[in-house]
Amino acid sequence: MARSAHPREGKVEQATSAPWRRAFIEAAAAFVLAGIVLALAYALLFFRVHPEFRAFAGHDVETVTIPGNRFRPVAAGRAYARDGSMVIDAFAGGGAVVALNARFLAEDYPFIKLDIDGLTSWANAAIYWRRAAEPDVIYQLPLNRSGDGVTQVAMPKGSEKYRGEIIELAVGFIADATGHDNGGQRLRVKGVELRPFSSGRVIEQLLADWLNPPVLQAYSNNVVIGSHPHSLLRPNGIVMLLMIVGLAGLGAAVHLLKVPAGTGQQRQLLRAALCLCLYGWGCGEVLRWQWRLSEGEVILERYAGRPLAEQIKNAPLRCGRDRDCVSDLLPYL
Repeated sequence: MARSAHPREGKVEQATSAPWRRAFIEAAAAFVLAGIVLALAYALLFFRVHPEFRAFAGHDVETVTIPGNRFRPVAAGRAYARDGSMVIDAFAGGGAVVALNARFLAEDYPFIKLDIDGLTSWANAAIYWRRAAEPDVIYQLPLNRSGDGVTQVAMPKGSEKYRGEIIELAVGFIADATGHDNGGQRLRVKGVELRPFSSGRVIEQLLADWLNPPVLQAYSNNVVIGSHPHSLLRPNGIVMLLMIVGLAGLGAAVHLLKVPAGTGQQRQLLRAALCLCLYGWGCGEVLRWQWRLSEGEVILERYAGRPLAEQIKNAPLRCGRDRDCVSDLLPYL
């Protein structure tokens, strides 16, 4: 005969789950409020956090769009203009560079977005520029890959030399240490946008930085940086701040509401703190979902089903140390 549930058991189960349900709700509220507080603080203190942007704000200019066929090949195995774009079919000496003669004031356009198709993990991209004050000097800043293109780049964050009149822009593609020249894929430079300073561009830059961490960066060592070196803010640090501010908010609420001190309240605060940690972990995972897919695609392309010797020659970290990818140590590495 089936045993019927005792009413007291249901009450015990409800009493056990209720504190955790409350903790999740309290932690969610604290997490959201912490995000609002940090966003307001960042907006108010932006030029204190990023003083390099002071000279770029307040300029009354419009976004300038330049088509890709305005670029000219400087160093490339085969490059030509087609359908409004600059097409690169082959590298020369492990790289390809296309340049654009354009005169503009750097302070008018702190953000630059290159519209590129066909970039793979086998190559790295960078933006180059010349200044009117130093026409013989070329400066460069690495570009951050997103899918088969690149993200918007915050020029002042990456270089103090992006100042004054700019007389030339260029984009370069360099094969990684394995020497695959973009994996044989065709590159297409469709155009470039020179973008003035605005809050919308800052938000776009933050999202682009956080959603596109560089792949193949020895993350197997359990150190996931979370963004490229020239990002405005590091997402790992922001998530940590969210949890700290959220926990401080919970403690302040307990104090302001004059909740009686006791073991029960201390346990509830601990539950909420644990839930805050879960929300922080979840936030970090959401930011990295696109990176995980990209990392998986790259790993499959380079290593899945390939012989050990080929896997080693496809590993940029290993081939970057030695011309022959330490092939003398096969099959031990």
